[in-house]
Amino acid sequence: MGRDSEILTAESRIASAELRMTNALDAFLPAVQTWFRRSFDHLTPPQAKGWPAIQRGDHTLILSPTGSGKTLAAFLWGIDGLYREMGAGDGPSEQGVRLLYISPLKALNNLRIEQTRQQVTVGGA
Repeated sequence: MGRDSEILTAESRIASAELRMTNALDAFLPAVQTWFRRSFDHLTPPQAKGWPAIQRGDHTLILSPTGSGKTLAAFLWGIDGLYREMGAGDGPSEQGVRLLYISPLKALNNLRIEQTRQQVTVGGA
């Protein structure tokens, strides 16, 4: 493979990754999309492959290594849903818990709490 072919292949991969990022983020509210794009350079495979199923409401199991974006893949759609409820002006239809995250580790839980606080305060989303 010549150098020009290698460059074209790399450019094609980048364009493909950018397209997947755009497509997977399309269903999120604009403020959530903006927050994600400002916070991350790209989607991880669990996010790119998981979000379409999660957004359809399918039962979804994502298996991947620690730090690969699984929690955000699951949690961000729920947070987006909370913002949609708030934006509708009616508020939640019922009192009580709207989104529950159960962490297997205390340290991971603390990390998720901090990330959620940052998400809520950065850019309004």
